[in-house]
Amino acid sequence: MTPEANLDQWVADNSQTLVDEWRDCCRFPSVSGAMEASTATAEWIRARLDDLFDTVFAIDNPGYGPTLIATIAGRSPRRLLIYSHYDVQPVGDLGAWPAPPFAAEIVDGAVVARGCCDDKADITARLQALRHWRETWNDGTPPYTIIWLCEGAEEVGSPGLDELLTRHQRNLSADWCLWESFIRSDDGRPEIAFGCRGIALLEVELRTLAHDQHAAFAPIFRSAAVELAHAISSLADTRGNVLVAGFYDNLLPFTDDEREAGGTVTPPGGDQGVDEIGPHLPGWSKKELAERLLYAPTLNVSALSAGDIQTGTGIVTSVARAHIDLHLVPDQDPQLIGDLVRAHLDQHGFGNVKLTVKATRRPAKSPIDTPLGRAAITAAGETMGRPIIYPLLPGAGPARSILDTLGASTVSPAGTTRLASGIHAAGEHGAISDYLDHVRFAYRTFERLAEEIEA
Repeated sequence: MTPEANLDQWVADNSQTLVDEWRDCCRFPSVSGAMEASTATAEWIRARLDDLFDTVFAIDNPGYGPTLIATIAGRSPRRLLIYSHYDVQPVGDLGAWPAPPFAAEIVDGAVVARGCCDDKADITARLQALRHWRETWNDGTPPYTIIWLCEGAEEVGSPGLDELLTRHQRNLSADWCLWESFIRSDDGRPEIAFGCRGIALLEVELRTLAHDQHAAFAPIFRSAAVELAHAISSLADTRGNVLVAGFYDNLLPFTDDEREAGGTVTPPGGDQGVDEIGPHLPGWSKKELAERLLYAPTLNVSALSAGDIQTGTGIVTSVARAHIDLHLVPDQDPQLIGDLVRAHLDQHGFGNVKLTVKATRRPAKSPIDTPLGRAAITAAGETMGRPIIYPLLPGAGPARSILDTLGASTVSPAGTTRLASGIHAAGEHGAISDYLDHVRFAYRTFERLAEEIEA
């Protein structure tokens, strides 16, 4: 029997067990900062690490669940860091879920649960692949050292991670990092991304009155909602271009090879339109939209709050708030970007808008042509189809800390997630068939990396 057939047979024979373990992990309501659930999730994961890794440590992260570090010593000096997180986003509107968000019920061939794709599928699929791959190790020793890093605060900006990486630098340093997974396209092709965008999370608030007033007084009173809307609209135009002076300074160019690798990317979301209105920003061709997705920094308003949207009471609002996230590309400095937004508001007559920088992460650029990059691309082609390459991950995370402190470039492989999976939204779900492919892909990636090292 060929290795490919042997892997397929193992997945087929154990599919129920593999999916059940994934569902068990999804049943923990490990929302960031929910200590009891987060601690229980970490204990559940640690019990599985103890069966596989040489050493396992749980390191407290005050206010959040513990960070897990585990290591298996390898035969060669090369080192692979596997990163994931077990904390999840809040569930949002319960009425929008087709099943309870932490019941991990199966609906139409998919597991429905908050965090099932982001990021618990990575945790269980990679552990399952490692357990099966262990059977091929000489004397129970893998071809390279494997380091497991799983945190419980990624969804809120990974507080405490930088300090932990610095404190444990010697044990965590690695050649490469297998990052949390990216997506599969609508046609099932795997998408693999390199590096990571940075982020600046801002909160803006405007207070104009001591308290709300009846709308009859709108002719003379300032509305916080109206004024904040004007302030926000000054930051970007309707085509998505950011209007903050200096925002596009200091962008690192992408190489011709990187742009060629990303040439097969198409803008997703064709089925996300409302009525006859398309989902994409106006005025851009498909090619230009794809290039913006790959290379352009962005400004997005992720939340707006003023008044009572449920009752629609006629008032002049006294306070309005918004959350703004700026996804940044190499080598924008998120702290500087926050300062530029502050200066923009001041210069445009919105000096009374309070701005708070809630979290920042620097962007990280990683090369495509590395042993892990080649291994992931080959493994994806063997298990999911010819991959689509993103020279930069559209999402943000602490990859820059991994690169600067540990020396590891990051690869974000395809996994269980599709654009329609609804990560961070109500009804998050992952198809069982995609999850089983995820296990196959993880196994092949570990195997192909060994071949790259031993070649």
